[in-house]
Amino acid sequence: MSEQPVDVVLHLREKGNELFTSGQYTHAAETYSSALKQCEGATDTALPLYKNRAACYLKLERYEDAVADATAALKISPDDVKSLFRRSQALEQLGKPEDAYKDIKFLLHIDPKNKAAAAACRRLMIALSTKADVHSTTDGKVTEALKQLLEVGQSQQQRVKAAKMLAVLAQEEAGAEYIFRIDGVSKFLPLLSGDDGELALPLLLTLAHLCDGHKSRASAVLSQVTSETLSSLLASHSSDVSKRTAYVLHQTLTAVLSQDKRDHKGSESAVVMVSVTDINHILQLVLDRLSDPHVCTEGRDGLMEVIMKASAASKEVAVTFIQLGGVERLLQVAECTHHAEKATASSQSTEDRLLPVGPSTRMHVSVALAKLYENCGAHSNIFKEICAAFVSEGVQRESNDAKLAVMSALSALLQGIPDIGGSVFGSTEVMSRMIQLAESEDSTAKRVAAEAMAHAASDKDRCTAILGEGFEVLKQLYKSKDDSIRVRALVGLCRLSSTGGGNVNARALAEGSTLRLYKAARRYLVEKDGKDVELRKWSAEGVAFLALDADVKEALVEDEEALQSLLELAKIGDQTVLYGVASTLVNLTNSYDKPQMNPEMEELGRYAGENIPKPHEKDSDEYVQKRVERLMTAGAVPALVHLSNNTESAGSREMLSRVFLALVIDQKHRGKVVQLGGAKALLPMALNGTDKGKHFAAQAVAKIAITADPRMAFPGQRVLETVRPLVQLLKSEEGLQQFEALMALTNLAALDEDVRNRIVKEKGVHLIESLQFEDHEMLRRAATECMCNMVLNAEVFEMYVKDSPTERVKLMTLFAGEDDVALASAASGALAMLTTNKRICEKVMEVRPCVEILQQLLYSDNTELQYRGAYIVYNMVNNSKEIAEKLMENKGLEILMALSKKPEGVSDTTQLWAEKTLERLVQWGLITPTEGQADGVSDHSTVKVSEDNQ
Repeated sequence: MSEQPVDVVLHLREKGNELFTSGQYTHAAETYSSALKQCEGATDTALPLYKNRAACYLKLERYEDAVADATAALKISPDDVKSLFRRSQALEQLGKPEDAYKDIKFLLHIDPKNKAAAAACRRLMIALSTKADVHSTTDGKVTEALKQLLEVGQSQQQRVKAAKMLAVLAQEEAGAEYIFRIDGVSKFLPLLSGDDGELALPLLLTLAHLCDGHKSRASAVLSQVTSETLSSLLASHSSDVSKRTAYVLHQTLTAVLSQDKRDHKGSESAVVMVSVTDINHILQLVLDRLSDPHVCTEGRDGLMEVIMKASAASKEVAVTFIQLGGVERLLQVAECTHHAEKATASSQSTEDRLLPVGPSTRMHVSVALAKLYENCGAHSNIFKEICAAFVSEGVQRESNDAKLAVMSALSALLQGIPDIGGSVFGSTEVMSRMIQLAESEDSTAKRVAAEAMAHAASDKDRCTAILGEGFEVLKQLYKSKDDSIRVRALVGLCRLSSTGGGNVNARALAEGSTLRLYKAARRYLVEKDGKDVELRKWSAEGVAFLALDADVKEALVEDEEALQSLLELAKIGDQTVLYGVASTLVNLTNSYDKPQMNPEMEELGRYAGENIPKPHEKDSDEYVQKRVERLMTAGAVPALVHLSNNTESAGSREMLSRVFLALVIDQKHRGKVVQLGGAKALLPMALNGTDKGKHFAAQAVAKIAITADPRMAFPGQRVLETVRPLVQLLKSEEGLQQFEALMALTNLAALDEDVRNRIVKEKGVHLIESLQFEDHEMLRRAATECMCNMVLNAEVFEMYVKDSPTERVKLMTLFAGEDDVALASAASGALAMLTTNKRICEKVMEVRPCVEILQQLLYSDNTELQYRGAYIVYNMVNNSKEIAEKLMENKGLEILMALSKKPEGVSDTTQLWAEKTLERLVQWGLITPTEGQADGVSDHSTVKVSEDNQ
C-alpha cells in the first residue's frame, strides 16, 4: 500500500474514533468501512479498523456483524484481546453463551488479570448453569408467544411474528409438551383460517411439529382440528396453505403409524384402537378431498404425496386405502389431466375442468398408484382387477370425451405400474379403441392416443401389440401437423427403436433409424421458446430411449447445442422432466446395470442359435471416458444437483447416484464435483433411497473423501453424515468398494473425536477389524491404517486394553513385523499409541516373536519404521521395569546404544527416543553411566550393565 493511501486510512480511522467517542456509531462504522476499502490487503492496518467497527456494531446491536468483524480481526491476530472480548460480547447477545464462554476463557488464558473478562466469565458461567433448566425458559417463551398471538389489539405483523415463534418452540420437545399442557391448540385454533395465509402457515407448521413422532399428540390434534377445518384449509385460495395442510396430514398419519418418541405406560390395546381410528379418519379425509373441485392443484398433489409416503411406510395403510376406493379415486384424478391438457390446447377456461390439476398431477397419480401396488401384498390381484375394470368400463362409454379421459388414466397407469398398464393396454378391446381415437379427426383424441401408445412402447416385453398394428398408427400420427401429436408419436417410435438396448443384435427397427429419430427429436429439444417447454420435455424423453444406442450417444455429446438444451431443461424446476434427463445421462455414462454373461453359457447360446448380447464398440471404456469429459465441460454437475434437490423419488435418486458415480471415477473430476455442490447432493442419496441408489451414492462419497479434504467436501455436521454410508459400504462383496470405504474412513478418522465417535456408534469398528483378516494385502493394509487412526478414540483404545484373549494386540504386533512396509507402518503407528498403556505393553510381550519384531523395526532401513520402533520400545521400557529387563536381552541394549550415537541413516527423532529409553533404563537401575558421566546418558555416553543385571 502506497504512502498516500496509508495517510488516508489513518485520517479515516482518527475520524471514526472521534465519531465513536461522540456516540455517532452509525457514521463511525461507515467511516471505518471506507478506511477498510483503502487497505488493499494490508492486514496490520486493517486490524484496528475491524476491531473498532466491531465496537460500533455492538453499540448498534448489530451482533452478527460484530461477530464477523471480530472474527476477521482474529484471523489477522488470533491472540488479540479486544477482538476476543468483543466477539464474546456479541455471541452472548446472540444467545450463544457456550461460544461466548470459549472466547472469554481463551482471553483469560492470554491475559489472566483482565478484570472485565473475569466479570464476563462469571456472568457467562451463571448463564450456562441457568440454561440447564430448559423447560422453565421454554415455558415462558411459549406463554409469551401465545399472549402476543391472542391478545386483543395486536397488529397483524405482531401476530404473525408470534405465530412463527410458536412454530419454532413447537419444534422442541419441551415447547411441544408445554403447548399441550396449557391447551394451546384450542386457543389458537380460531385464528386458523385459509383466508389469512400469512398467519395460517406458521400455525399449521406448529401443528405439524406437535404431531411429529407422537401418537398421543397427533390423536389430540385430530380430535381438536375437525375435518371441516382441514377441508376448508385444503380448499384455501392460497396454494401454500393448501400444501401446508397436506403436510400436517402427512405428519399426523406418520405419527399414528410409528412409535412415540417417549414410552407410554398403560393399555397397549387402547393405543392401537386410537391409531386405527385415526388412520381411517385421515385416509377418508384424503380420499374425499382428492375429488374436491375446491382443492387447488398444489393441495391435491400434496394429498397424493401423503398417500405415497404412508403406503411406503405401512402395508396396512395401502390395503385400507384400496378398500376405501382409493385406486378408483386416483384414476379419476388422472382422467382430469386430460381436461387440463384439453383446456390448455384450446385456450379453454379453467372453470371447465372437472378438477384443478397441473403439469405434475399425472406423475403424482402414477407414483401414488405404484406405491400402493408395491405395498398391497396379497391384494395385488384385486388391485389389477380394479384397474382393468376401470379402463374397460371407460372405453365403453358413449361420450368421446369420456373415452379420452380414461385413456389419460391409462397413461398414468402405464407410467406408474407398467406391468398392469401394459396388460390392460394389450387387450383387444382397449387396443381397438385406441386405434379408433388415433384415426379420428379430433386432434385431442390423436394426442391422447399417441401419448398412451408412447407409454406402452417403453418395454420390449410389452410392446408386441405396438410393433404390429400400432407401429403403423404411430408413423401416421408422426405425420401430423400438430407438434403436440408429432412429438408424442415420435417418443413412441423412439422407445420402439431402443428395445434392443445396447445390444446391436436386437434392434426393433432397421439400422440407422435411431439416428434419424434422434435428429427429429433434437428439433424439439433445442426449441428455446417458453411456450414449447412441453414439447422439449417429450423430446427429452424420446432422446433418453434413443441414447441406449451408442451412435446416438456419440451424436448427442458431439452436439453442443442439444446437450446444453438437455441440461438446461433439468433446471426448469419441473419434476416431469427428471426421468428423461436423468435416463439420458445414465445412458451417456453407461452407468446402467450391464448383464454379466457366463462364457460357457454364452458359447452354448451361440451353438443353440440364441441372440447373444453384443456390446457396441462405441460403448467401450475409451468412448465412455470421452463422453464423461464432455458432460463435465457442458455443466452436468449443476444439472444433477438441481435434479437431486427437486425429487423425492427413490428411483430417480438412484439414476442420479449412478451418474454422479460415473463422473467421480476419474479423480480429476472430483474437485469440480465438490465445488459445484455435488458432494452435498450425494449425501441424502447415500442415506435414503433404493438399496442400489444408496450403494452407488456411497461409492461416490467414498471416492470424494479419499482425494478431497473431508472438511472442505463435507463441511460442518455433514462430515458426520458421511460415516453411515461408508460403514455400509464396508459390507459390500466387492473388494474395491471395501478398500475405498476404508480409505475414506481413514481420512475421516484423522479429523477429530466427533467423527471417531460416530464411526464407533455406527458399529464400524468391528467391520474394519474383520477386514484386517482378509487375504488381499491391500484390504489388510487399509483396514490397519484405519484402525491406526481409530485407536485415538477412548472407547476403541479401551477395547485393546480389555482385549482377552490378546487377539487385537497380537494382530497389530504381528503386522508390525510384516515385509509390507505400509502395513508395518500402520500397525507400528497404532502400537506407538497403544503402548502408552502398561496393560497393552504386557499384552505385546505375550506375543512370542515380539522382541524380534521390535528389533526388526529398530534395524529397519525405513526411517519411519525405525522411529516408530524406537517410540514403542521407549513406551514399553517406561511402563515396566520387568518388560525393560526382557527387552534388553538379545542385543536390545546394543541396538539402542548404536541408535543413540546417530549413525548414518538414523533420524533425529529416532536418536532422541533411543536416548530417552537409555535414560529410563538408568532410572530403573538396569544400566549405569560410566564414571565421570552425569546421571542420564548423553550423545557420547557409554554405559555398563548394573551388577544386578550381569
